[in-house]
Amino acid sequence: MLPGRVQTIVAGASALIKRLCDELGLAEILDAAVRWDPKQCKLSPGTRIVALVVNALVHRRPLYHVAKFYAKQDVALLFGPEVRAEDFTDDALARALDDLAEADPKAIFSQVALRAVLREGMEVETLHADTTSRSVYGAYEGYPEDPLHITRGYSHQRRRDLKQIVFGVITNAEGFPVHAGVHDGNLADKTWNRQVLESFESVLAGRKPGEIIYIADSQLVTPENLELIAQKGVRFISRLPASFGLERELREQAWEAWQHGEGWIDVGTLAQRRNAEHYWVWETEARLYDHRYRFVVVRTSSPNRRQVQSLEREVKAEGERLAKATRELSRQRFACEPDAQAAWERFVREQAPVFHTLQATLQTETRTRRPVGRPRRDAPPPVAETSWRIQPEILPPSDAQLAEERDKRALFVLITNVPASRRSTVEVLREYKNQPSVERRFAFLQDPVIVDGIYLKRPDRAYALAFVFLLALLVAAYLERRIRHALPRTQEVLELGEGRKTSTPTIQTILDLLRSLQIVLIDTGRHVQRLLPDNTDPQIFNVLRLAGHSEAIYTQR
Repeated sequence: MLPGRVQTIVAGASALIKRLCDELGLAEILDAAVRWDPKQCKLSPGTRIVALVVNALVHRRPLYHVAKFYAKQDVALLFGPEVRAEDFTDDALARALDDLAEADPKAIFSQVALRAVLREGMEVETLHADTTSRSVYGAYEGYPEDPLHITRGYSHQRRRDLKQIVFGVITNAEGFPVHAGVHDGNLADKTWNRQVLESFESVLAGRKPGEIIYIADSQLVTPENLELIAQKGVRFISRLPASFGLERELREQAWEAWQHGEGWIDVGTLAQRRNAEHYWVWETEARLYDHRYRFVVVRTSSPNRRQVQSLEREVKAEGERLAKATRELSRQRFACEPDAQAAWERFVREQAPVFHTLQATLQTETRTRRPVGRPRRDAPPPVAETSWRIQPEILPPSDAQLAEERDKRALFVLITNVPASRRSTVEVLREYKNQPSVERRFAFLQDPVIVDGIYLKRPDRAYALAFVFLLALLVAAYLERRIRHALPRTQEVLELGEGRKTSTPTIQTILDLLRSLQIVLIDTGRHVQRLLPDNTDPQIFNVLRLAGHSEAIYTQR
């Protein structure tokens, strides 16, 4: 700035995000992990990666626009007086990505996460694991030595026309990511879970496998994974896949017990919201693949929408199948009543309707056979022949039948090897129902403003940039957790405008509140004075204070 000039900058969350990166030692950990020569670089790789993290959370832009982003930021405040916006060119950032790709990004992420866990004293007894995919643009014709195979797979975004990468994330019960990775676009969840189990010690942060409860969806439950779990001594909670015969048997047993009012526990609701689902649980033990497990059958007050739609499709399909089969049967003729009765019984056994009821009446038909042409004078009189035919009737399921079937479908089965002394039946359900803590983080990774537009031509750079997004997710979750924990202590809520308030803000809510934050820069000739305008939204000061900082991080170096 020239002496006497006054400039206004829309800083948003930039200074706060940078301070949080400093708290977590992000640049320090990165610089120690990658190979670089301080004599040859004005900015360290860690500083450049932090610049990308700030950019991703404040105002996401492709690599070639990052310098333009920092041209409108207070770069001296963020990175020091010797740093200029021009230092963040696409070439400089690309070299930082190359350095990150050559290092061990997964280990770097775990180091930063561990520092956050220790700094905040987070609980990590339960870990929630899941994957999500992200579509990318470009051919990505890589080589065997590339760290990432970008290819087509099952797309969560329904973009079968694009290649993709897979993010694997493990969080604690609060949803803070403690372990994450970037994987090939066609990686299956069951394979990813096996990879996690094979290197489970790297997830534990010094704890023993038996001290952690690993929670994942039904893709965890395979013969190979269960055997690996037994070998490693891992405690887990998962959902028994509906494709297992044992799953159907346990649901039938539990339903019979429900009919007789035996063994079920009324859990009530698990969420603090209006019209929250009601839960009941029933537990038993059984053997699966040579190991004995606890199985918790769960009933909800209502099946989900997909279950209801699936039931409707099955009822309709069965009705159409029976209608076609009965039309063909009604055309057949039988010589006697026993033959017709036997054919009907065989038909019912073969069709085996689940929802509809079949019934029929047997009818006789008498036909007189007359010879072709004029009969002879001495010809015998025409003979009357009697045949039997089946008149089927299809009765649709009653409302009571459909209601019972919907109730049955509201049952699902959990599998665990956690001892009852450590987690009761109800607590097993509570732990599993906290699985959305990891799924909530996927909203960040699916946000097009944050992650969209991975156009890098080289798979190794795309791999490194994907880890930048994961590091941004970690910093965002760190900020969100800090504010959520501070609000109950201060007995405050955040006001979002238009009468809306919240005590559990998401990271997007927090960033939106900070988006309008401006700084006025005044060059006095001797130094640059930084001020926040008098009309700054008071909620911005609240957010900064709840995050453990003040407006001084925007006005003082």
